[in-house]
Amino acid sequence: MRSEATIEADFIYTVRRNALEPCLRWQLAADALICGEEGEGQKRVSCRPSRQWARVVPYCEIVEIRLSFDPTRIDTNRYRCALRGSGGIRTSIVSTSYAGFASFEDRGEQYTPFVLDLVRRVRLARPSVRITTGLSWPSYILQHGLLMLALIALVGVLGIAGVPALGSTFVSLAIVILYCGVLWRYARLNLPRDLTLPPLK
Repeated sequence: MRSEATIEADFIYTVRRNALEPCLRWQLAADALICGEEGEGQKRVSCRPSRQWARVVPYCEIVEIRLSFDPTRIDTNRYRCALRGSGGIRTSIVSTSYAGFASFEDRGEQYTPFVLDLVRRVRLARPSVRITTGLSWPSYILQHGLLMLALIALVGVLGIAGVPALGSTFVSLAIVILYCGVLWRYARLNLPRDLTLPPLK
């Protein structure tokens, strides 16, 4: 096991994903990604109920990086970098930080260079790493299918409520147009694909 003194962090990014989690400190060291709670660096950070992401993970042990647009109703500009390590352990780093009730701070200016440098370091240590963008195909198809069903159900509910068919269509279109920007961005950015990047020099 490596001594803490041998690891120097070159890049630090802190973020709090939600009200129930502590502020996490991510560090890019020379040959490993380091994760800890802000102010309590010795703890391990729980990333899944049954598994834990080790505090220090060598870049060569990261087997997949998935980049996606991951908005919520409250946090509409969130991006996510999901990491899968050898053995199936998973965690993710997000671009917005919880700032208070229904309030998130956009940390894109720090997040983007951090993720780009993380990708570069992992590719150098593990050229075979899989880098993908968007959702998996099953998730992409399922989510967009559910969205279409929701719109159809909305038209049906408006019809049952006594709104004329033409009127319900206009209401549905108005709702779609209202969210059209976010929906189009979500669909475009989360289209599943593998990234083929040029070799690093």
